[in-house]
Amino acid sequence: MSRARDARNAQVQRYIEARRNSPAHRGLRKRLAARAQRPDAVETDLPTAVVPVAPPVIAEGAAAIASVLPPPQPEPEPEPEPEPEPEPESEPVAETLLLPELEEEEPYVPLVAAPEATPEPEPEPEPGPEPEPEPEPEPAPVAVSPYPSQATATDPTPTESFAVALGGAVPKKRRRALPAVLTLVLLVVAYGAAAFVLRDTVPEGTSVTGVSVGTSVESATSTVRGLAQEAEAQELILAAGDNQTAVTPASAGLGVDVDATVSQLAGFTLDPVSLWHRVRGDATDYDLVTKVDDDALAKAIDAAASDLDTTAQDASVAIVGTTAEVTEGSQTVTVDKAAARDDIVSQWPTQATIELTAEVEDPEITTKEAKALAAGLNGHVLSASTTLTGPNGDIVLPAGQVARHSEVVAEDGGLTWKVDNAALSRFILDTYDWVENKPTDATYKFTKKHDLKVTEGEPGRKLDVEKVGDAVVAAASTSARAAQIPYIETPPKTTSSDLPTQDFTTKVSTFRTPLTNEPIRTRNLVRAAQLITGTVIKPGERFNLVKTIGPITKANGYYDAHVIVNGVLTTGIGGGLSQVATTTYNAGYFAGYKDIEHRPHSVWFPRYPAGRESTVVNGSINVVWENTTPYAAIMNSYVEGGYLYVDIWSTPYYTVKTKASEKTNFTQPRVVENSAKNCEAKPNGQPGFKITNTRWVYLGEELVEKRSWTWTYRPDNGIKCVKP
Repeated sequence: MSRARDARNAQVQRYIEARRNSPAHRGLRKRLAARAQRPDAVETDLPTAVVPVAPPVIAEGAAAIASVLPPPQPEPEPEPEPEPEPEPESEPVAETLLLPELEEEEPYVPLVAAPEATPEPEPEPEPGPEPEPEPEPEPAPVAVSPYPSQATATDPTPTESFAVALGGAVPKKRRRALPAVLTLVLLVVAYGAAAFVLRDTVPEGTSVTGVSVGTSVESATSTVRGLAQEAEAQELILAAGDNQTAVTPASAGLGVDVDATVSQLAGFTLDPVSLWHRVRGDATDYDLVTKVDDDALAKAIDAAASDLDTTAQDASVAIVGTTAEVTEGSQTVTVDKAAARDDIVSQWPTQATIELTAEVEDPEITTKEAKALAAGLNGHVLSASTTLTGPNGDIVLPAGQVARHSEVVAEDGGLTWKVDNAALSRFILDTYDWVENKPTDATYKFTKKHDLKVTEGEPGRKLDVEKVGDAVVAAASTSARAAQIPYIETPPKTTSSDLPTQDFTTKVSTFRTPLTNEPIRTRNLVRAAQLITGTVIKPGERFNLVKTIGPITKANGYYDAHVIVNGVLTTGIGGGLSQVATTTYNAGYFAGYKDIEHRPHSVWFPRYPAGRESTVVNGSINVVWENTTPYAAIMNSYVEGGYLYVDIWSTPYYTVKTKASEKTNFTQPRVVENSAKNCEAKPNGQPGFKITNTRWVYLGEELVEKRSWTWTYRPDNGIKCVKP
């Protein structure tokens, strides 16, 4: 091991000697000797590679390099070696001059950059006569003392020179660690030189809080100063729980240290990470460096705590008009002033809003809960009408009515929307008189196609006042804002099971008569048909038209219609009901029922069958017939397609045949003068005549009744209106 090191050292010495004797080095020594005579040029006239480095810088650089180098491995014990041969006296190997003894007031020792390391040359045989060396490029300068000196054969070796430069004594003999020390010293010098050269360098892409600062110190300083002004001008929001307050950075003793911020980007530094970024040109983002006036900050925190500290207060909701309005609640907040300082210093100016450390306790009813309820009321419940549906019809409650009878109350630790049952029920009953009804017994109903269908009895319905509010609240939970009307029901006395539905098997008789062009007259026919429909005639019972459709009054749904009596135009309640009489009479006629009472018109109307028709006059003329079958019958009447219909449903029993005689005894109409004020002129109508109708009623093959009805009509005279 020792021999190998000695051989390597010998090679290095030969290499240095060769470089020392090169023309370039000889010229360098001459120039240095000449310049040494000029004291004012000691530092300024040195080559550009010369870097003044103070002794403390060398120490810091050595420490920095040592921090990134692996720890030295202990050298193994050398094996016993034979006594080394005496070494020849070493030749001077480099133009490295000893540094002079420094006085305490001298601030630094000028050094130059060390030459670049070269690979160790392979061992070569002893050289013969040395040829004239070829010119070489000027080498990097070596360490030179500021004092003139000429190298002599007694000059110290490079190792001895560096030892003296580092404050040691000239070694009496070579030490094995000298090459490593030499390398370390050269690295320290290079490291310090790099730190000095890069002191004014700002890598391209460098930014502060995301803002590019340029590549010069001047540009960086200007940019940082602008960022500082912006940060110091922006209001700072301090928050604790749900509470906030604002302060200015200046009043809180906060500011930006522009110089310290810029020093992160440029300036002399021995930090290896920073130097590495500068060498590589890495783009790095830095934070602003802040400065704090602790007294001002403490006062600002005290003032902020006074604003932020609160005692819990429940939130509430009030309905005003058709809007739910929120009164915000507050938390119990107690700011931790000591921790608040760290919160502010660590986050400003990066954060415009800083959450301070505090003890926070929510109220039992929070503002969030109140706002959620108000949003539901305003966005859904009170945004449109609410509908309560029921069998009697639908109740539409405008949003204003719902709001007027509503309130939001605090109960069980939360907010509840309630509706005043009594007040809203009064409004409903006053506005919708059909909401409640008495019980209705089961009956029969005919479909739109006029087929028979049993109608269930209707229970009596009474509004359940105690549940109206609950129904409105339930409606609010649906997208349509709809719910059922709450009722208290009373069942009917007669249900569908109590009705003789077994007899109503088919339509045993039907008859129709055409309508006129008078709309009001038709409305009277529709009303009478409604009252006839569903009428049940049990065996042996009689159908009575006046009782079925009466009373013939406006209260019962009838209207005034035109009536012409002896040429005088007048109006009468229920005009047109004689058509109902004719139609019901013929329905009973063809069912084979026994005719009890009817009377044809005095003048024949061609829309009715001659002699087989009837009129009706309240209190004097009626249509009555009797059900002489063993089966119950039910009637259906309706207006459709320009006709009035009457159907009778039962079990088939009789077969009926009929025949009308020829018209005889004709009497021609004449013109009659009328001087009445409201006279209505008309041309001559039908002539008078006599006719007989005969009906045969069979039960199976047996004729059970044969009956004829003869009637004489008067002529339908014309009317001529004259002046009285």
